[in-house]
Amino acid sequence: DLPGVRLVVSLRNPADRAYSSYLGRLQGGEERCGVEEAMRPGSYYFQSSLYHPNLSRYFDRFPRSRIKVLLFDDLVANPRAVMQDLYEFLGVAPTFDVDVTTRHNRAAVPRSIVANRIVVKIGLFVHRLLPPSLRDTGVTGRIQRLLLRRPEPLSGAIRRQLLEQFRDDIGKTGALIGRPLSHWLA
Repeated sequence: DLPGVRLVVSLRNPADRAYSSYLGRLQGGEERCGVEEAMRPGSYYFQSSLYHPNLSRYFDRFPRSRIKVLLFDDLVANPRAVMQDLYEFLGVAPTFDVDVTTRHNRAAVPRSIVANRIVVKIGLFVHRLLPPSLRDTGVTGRIQRLLLRRPEPLSGAIRRQLLEQFRDDIGKTGALIGRPLSHWLA
């Protein structure tokens, strides 16, 4: 159906991806579990950080030349080079420029889970009541930011445990994309 489609995949260390997803849902008022419980095998965060099964389906259906795999590590280390490589893959003019210095979507966690959930729920309720022209003004987000703080890093013990559990998938994913990912296990 899509003969000229180009697919772009961005991969991050699976332990970091799982924790980042957890923090995002915690901030959004959707998560109540503690991090240790949330990171267990079988959980959404764990299962969605297993790359090989999902990527294999795409590599089986599309020519390798139509799939571009980016590593978050490379994007952090050299965003301009990664973006130029991506532009070339997509056929975007190499002169196109995008801000690669500003960080967006920084992780944050609620100072109070209860207060955060109240603000999120009130924001959603008010959003439904407002006419479309008054929605999405960012007021709820600005209020919520007052309730947030920088998260603690993932504990070393949980991180080591996750990486050990992801070891096989990391190896298979590296073989699939033709790039060693052993640095993720360090």
